[in-house]
Amino acid sequence: MSEEAPTGAAGQRFEILFWWTAALLSIFNLSLRAWAARGPLWLDELWSVDLVRSFGWRSVAVVFDNNHPLNTAWINLMGPDAHPWLLRLPGILAGPASVLAVGLLLRNSQAAPFLGMGLVSLCSTLVVIGSEARGYGMMLSTLFVMLWAARRGSTEPGSYWRVVIALAVLVGVLAQPLGAAAAAAAGISFLWLRWLETGQPRAVLLDGMRFLGPGILACVVLGALVLLQSLAAGARMGDYVPFAPDDLLRGWLSLQALILGLPAGMLSLTGLACLTVLVLAILKLDRESLAISLPLFLVPPILMAVLKLPNTIHSRYHLVSGCGLLLMFALLCARYWSHGGGRRAAAAVVLLGWSAGQVELMVDFRRSGRGDFLPAIQAASLQVDPSGAPVTVGVDSEARGLFLLSDAARRAGLAFSFVPRTAYCLQPPALYLQTGRGTTNPALIVVAEQGCAANYSLLARVDSSRINGMPGAIYRLDNTAMNPPLSH
Repeated sequence: MSEEAPTGAAGQRFEILFWWTAALLSIFNLSLRAWAARGPLWLDELWSVDLVRSFGWRSVAVVFDNNHPLNTAWINLMGPDAHPWLLRLPGILAGPASVLAVGLLLRNSQAAPFLGMGLVSLCSTLVVIGSEARGYGMMLSTLFVMLWAARRGSTEPGSYWRVVIALAVLVGVLAQPLGAAAAAAAGISFLWLRWLETGQPRAVLLDGMRFLGPGILACVVLGALVLLQSLAAGARMGDYVPFAPDDLLRGWLSLQALILGLPAGMLSLTGLACLTVLVLAILKLDRESLAISLPLFLVPPILMAVLKLPNTIHSRYHLVSGCGLLLMFALLCARYWSHGGGRRAAAAVVLLGWSAGQVELMVDFRRSGRGDFLPAIQAASLQVDPSGAPVTVGVDSEARGLFLLSDAARRAGLAFSFVPRTAYCLQPPALYLQTGRGTTNPALIVVAEQGCAANYSLLARVDSSRINGMPGAIYRLDNTAMNPPLSH
């Protein structure tokens, strides 16, 4: 990298400053994640808890549509009824690991390690999603370890760093399969760095096979186990939202907008910002900096497009690429900062703007959280039947509605009768739970699907943060002409 870290007496001062900064930012990030881990479990976390409650240790297998095996193993150890903060503990602890790993990755530069650690510790998307009772936090921490091992191993391909990268790949993929995209990007980074080191293509390929072999073997073994499990169960995993190029682009841009702290709904502005960062990185960064950031940014969406992976409309599926953008952004800011003068002032302004965007996202999360249906269900149930008798509740999605409603009703001590909207027309007194950010009138859904004439009145809306969560709305069914009748 350019602007290398100082040596001699200045180098000793740099080392002291580096470790003090790493310690302080790690504590800061740990505190942020512990704060973000407050509150009840949300939809995806409840899914993991329900798997454990239903299947026990068998839920760790991927055949149960569980793509967070390490997290599910932790929930089994703690028990599905453990406090939410305890279930989120692995993700919380993964935060300081990510901060330290990115610092070590960029350690031979003057400004880059400090900016890299600062951006990773403050990035609201990594804080909020990383603090869930899911595998994303652990996967993201191993991502930076993979890159660190690839960079160090590029100068010592026969060393123990190949064991480090193999272990990081194994843990990352078991934490969340998106770790495989991070592993592919780290592998390309190693080959690129090794080529810069030797300039001999044949030697690079041989070193690549020796260094990356254990990690590739780990991915192949895990992939074979998943395939065998799926074939044995006759199951297809994760085919919820079929692949579509527009969905992939929308999900990718939505995540990058969060990473950069840009306003919601302005995807064209986000695309322009990403293109600007990419062009400036290619023009201004040295080849070593590009080798450790560019593959992480570009490889994951390309792999998803080639493999036509489902669910790419969801922004969290692009976290690996988002970390590539964040790393590239940190390296660019460090480059301009090191030049001093007007360029340093420009970098400072950009960093202040980024920080303001991240603070705004955290304020939004503090206000809305991940979407808690408890207060709304309590208020709505009293309006329907103040006596506390069982309340019939229709939901727009059987799985999502059941998890959210069951959890809220359990915490409130309420009785309810769950009815998917595709099964019956509702009989008053009844509630209708709508999940997601859609604003469709539930009466129109029922009329279209069941031939029921119904009147609904909105009782409460449930907000959730822009980063993550499940919003919704609760309606009261005032009257209906039932066809067919509902019996309990």
